[in-house]
Amino acid sequence: MQVVRLKVCRLLGFWSLLGAFCACGSNGRPASLVSAGGQSSAAGHSGKGGDSGEAGQTAEIAGSSGAPDESAAGDSGIPSGIPDSPYAVFPEQLEVDVGCGQEPRPVLLVLRNGGALPLTISGLTADSNYLVKVDLPLVVAPGTSGNVLVTPPAPEEETKVGVPTTGTLSFTTNEPGTPTHHIQLMTTLFGGTLEFLDKSGNPLAESSLTLRYSSPDECPDSVTYRVHNSGNLAFDLTGPTFPPHFGGTSTGARGVSLPPDGYAEFRVGGVAASGDVCSGSGQLTFSAGTGLCGTAPVLNVIWPAGSLTGCVCTAPQQ
Repeated sequence: MQVVRLKVCRLLGFWSLLGAFCACGSNGRPASLVSAGGQSSAAGHSGKGGDSGEAGQTAEIAGSSGAPDESAAGDSGIPSGIPDSPYAVFPEQLEVDVGCGQEPRPVLLVLRNGGALPLTISGLTADSNYLVKVDLPLVVAPGTSGNVLVTPPAPEEETKVGVPTTGTLSFTTNEPGTPTHHIQLMTTLFGGTLEFLDKSGNPLAESSLTLRYSSPDECPDSVTYRVHNSGNLAFDLTGPTFPPHFGGTSTGARGVSLPPDGYAEFRVGGVAASGDVCSGSGQLTFSAGTGLCGTAPVLNVIWPAGSLTGCVCTAPQQ
C-alpha cells in the first residue's frame, strides 16, 4: 500500500505545455487505497503524461510527437525554449506510504528528459534503507521518460502512525557539468489506532471504566463511552463481547466503519438476576478488520459493590 505525491520540480517553459499526471488521495486516504498508485508528475504541467512501466523502460510523453509548431528553431525541428543538451525533469519530493501489517511495495518514479539530446542517468542510489531498481545506465531519449522503482523500508516497531520518515535518492546525469541531483523520499505509516474515551471525549485512564451509583440502594447507572479511531486510516469495528454480569449496546454482527478521528458511542451496565452477585469486574473486547495497527485493546469495566443485596439489574439494549 503506497502513494506517490509530488512537490515542486524543475520546470522548462516549453514542457509546461506537455502532459503530466499524479496520484492523489481522497478523504485523507492514500491514492493506492482508492485506486492504483505509483505514478509521478511534474508540478505545474497539465494533461496526461507518460504511462507507468517497468524499471529501465521509457514512455512517450503525450504531446511530444508530431510536427513542430511555428515556434520551431531553425531546421532542427526543436521548439524554441528547449536546451540543446540533456535536461532532467524530476520531482523534488516523492512520498511512498505504507500500511500497518503489510509488506512495502515498490512505486514508480518517472524521470523525464526535457532537453534536445539523450539524457544518461548513472550512479542512482538511495539511503535510509530505501531500495531502488533500475538498469544503469538509463538512457532517456528527448521528449520521453525513464522509470525507476522505489521501495520504502519496512516500518520499525516503534514507528508511529502518521509520523513521516525520510531518505534521499541521488542520481548523476550527463547534463552539462555532470550534476548529481537529489530527491527527498518520504514515507508515512498509515493505519487505524483504537482508544477509549468517556462521553465527553476525554481518554479513559488505563482503558478502565467504573460504574457509578445514583443511589446505593439501586443498581448502578449505565455508563456511556466512546471507541475512537485516533489513526489516519479507516477500519471496521465489531463488538463488544461482554463478560458475565455486564451488558449493553454494541455494533451488532455487521459492525461499523470508523474513519480517521471518528468514533462509535456505546453504553455498558451491570446485569444480575435475583440472588446473583451485585458487583464484579470484567473486560469488554472488540474485533477490528484490516487497517488497524496492532491488536484492539480491551476495556476494563468495574462494578463496585453497593448496599443493595439480592439485586435485579438489567443493562441497556441496542
